[in-house]
Amino acid sequence: MRNSFYCLLAALLLVATGVPHCVASVHAVVLFALALGIVFAGIALDWNRWSKQREDD
Repeated sequence: MRNSFYCLLAALLLVATGVPHCVASVHAVVLFALALGIVFAGIALDWNRWSKQREDD
């Protein structure tokens, strides 16, 4: 789960740096979408790793 934590942290940093400079703009929306993509990619990688470990056990 450590990988997901780092992905979430990176996503929060992206959103935090993008939103104050340009609230309700295209740039903020793109950063938010990118942050969500990073989070979901991290969760998917952890899920795959967890299910593979479970199959091995």
